[in-house]
Amino acid sequence: MGLNEYIQVGNRIKEIRKSKGLSQREVAKKLKMAFSTYSNYENNNREPNFETLKKIANVLDVSIAQLVNDEAIADEETSLFQKMKNYLDELDFSLEQDETDIEYDRYQIVSEKHGTISVLTHSELQNIFESILKNADEHRDRYIVNRLAAEFPNK
Repeated sequence: MGLNEYIQVGNRIKEIRKSKGLSQREVAKKLKMAFSTYSNYENNNREPNFETLKKIANVLDVSIAQLVNDEAIADEETSLFQKMKNYLDELDFSLEQDETDIEYDRYQIVSEKHGTISVLTHSELQNIFESILKNADEHRDRYIVNRLAAEFPNK
């Protein structure tokens, strides 16, 4: 049994694509895949593998959990995101959003001393944090703080 038998992931991909105002052809082009292949994913005729899901999520600027609508994955992402915010707080950075940022699902990383340092989407923040976690050793917490300090130096 595949993913489509449980959740009809194509329906969710289509829903998100439409909400972003993109055509199937535009998304297929951004993914560098044949239109027919992409169309088959949206119509649940073909099941995307995990790597393809990641690419689709990146093009649509959403998380994989949002694509598959999986509460367990969404909970894990929320937990990771909260951890990221906590570590940024430790470094005297804050994650802020104004109305425009909320509309585009982006976050400003702000330092009281230096103002806005960077503007990143939720998925970009998550990718940074996941890459940090991937490289962490048994001293994970200290390592993460050090990596975040390197990513966002407090000059």
